Amino acid sequence: MKSTLQYFVAGALALAGSAASAQGLPTQTWAPGTQLAMWNHGGRITTFHRGYLYLGGLENQGTWTYDISNPINPQLRRTQASGVNGHTWAKVGDVFWRTYWIPEIGDNNPSPFQNLSNPLSPTQQTQNVGTFPSGQPPMGWPGNWLNTYPHFFGEYVVDARVGWWPHVSEANVLQMSGLTSANHWRIGNLLFLTPSDTQNGLAVFDIGNPAQPVMLDLLSGNYKQYTNAWQVWRHYLLLMFGDNTNGPQQDANTLVIDFSDPTNLQLVHKIPYNDLPGRYAHFQDDYAFAGRFDRGTKYNLVTRQVEQVFTPTSCCFGDFQWIPLGHIVLASSSETTGSRSYLFSHRATLDTTRPTVGYHLPRPNAINQPVTTVIGLVINETLDSPTVTSQNIQVRAVGGATLSTTVIHTNYGVVNIVPEAPLAANTTYEVRIVQDGVRDVAGNGMAEYTFRFATGPTLVPADLIFANGFQP
Repeated sequence: MKSTLQYFVAGALALAGSAASAQGLPTQTWAPGTQLAMWNHGGRITTFHRGYLYLGGLENQGTWTYDISNPINPQLRRTQASGVNGHTWAKVGDVFWRTYWIPEIGDNNPSPFQNLSNPLSPTQQTQNVGTFPSGQPPMGWPGNWLNTYPHFFGEYVVDARVGWWPHVSEANVLQMSGLTSANHWRIGNLLFLTPSDTQNGLAVFDIGNPAQPVMLDLLSGNYKQYTNAWQVWRHYLLLMFGDNTNGPQQDANTLVIDFSDPTNLQLVHKIPYNDLPGRYAHFQDDYAFAGRFDRGTKYNLVTRQVEQVFTPTSCCFGDFQWIPLGHIVLASSSETTGSRSYLFSHRATLDTTRPTVGYHLPRPNAINQPVTTVIGLVINETLDSPTVTSQNIQVRAVGGATLSTTVIHTNYGVVNIVPEAPLAANTTYEVRIVQDGVRDVAGNGMAEYTFRFATGPTLVPADLIFANGFQP
């Protein structure tokens, strides 16, 4: 352990213009399981952005921005006397969407996004970002269409870049699945309908052609997830309910469902409440973090073992946001009875592991992909959102220029890359994550990662297309 606390500020977090200087994470270490802090502000919608912790509390509570570079003594830097229910967020770089709406700028505002380039002084986003309609979205708010952008799949299919009219298609995916309500979200060309408070069961659709969704599989019965959350680890969906009544035998809290073959969804593992308590999980590498009441855990999804237990002083944990931040973990919650946050150490050394792509669509060397393809990545790490950009995740036709894309980063571990124009037919495309471009909040850059897919029946043979710095 170092005798004095040093502050880690990654170069990738340096801010331009009027943005605030990032505070970042500590480089001091503690024994795993050590409680570092507890304070009475917590978030339902929580993010770590440009070195600051943003805690979005419930209605009648507030929204708070903290410097946790000294996690033993977190410093409140900003208070906004507004809050909102919700559990998820999405970002396009610094542009932030907080479900169900962002109360800081008014519930009915036609420009419903915030810009967090300066976390201490967020501003309303009034301009579109490329073709992404963040300034005055034609569909207005709520921005839940971000989960399936660029299309929204409700009673009919609409293009979120155009508005509610004209319809792209009259297809109704809920009706097609037989479900009565569901959470809608996508990874690449797959659309998932997952359980909510009032609906059991889940379905998956191929939406490569958004006008003609095709249901690939349906699991009906006692498959439950609390509220509008979802958890994705690699090619597995985790459904959590908050007690051991989940699953066909009603004997688990967490259901682990393999969707690597989306035409054959498989329940491959069940996790009891004591091993992974609560109703929400966040991931870092091989691990899931979750907790509630008097118990939190760090659970190894590869070995299926609990590797660390967190015990609060004083009791008790909420369960909304268990977010790994480098070598520490945040447990934060905003309840109707109040809000609270904890910081714990979860490892004895600093986090120096690079984030990796755990799963992606299209699959490597996939052929006959539609020209309306969206590229989806699963990266199980708390990423530094301003680095998750089209500059650092590049798409191009072999031998061509890098395409203009909209990159949407979500808090459930999924990044979707949406080309701003249809792809060309019968063409091989390359996806490249630039070396040390995308980073996690501890400053670890991703290694270069590439894959190819084709919009026709053949793929350009392997060659040295990346040998010259990804140039034509």
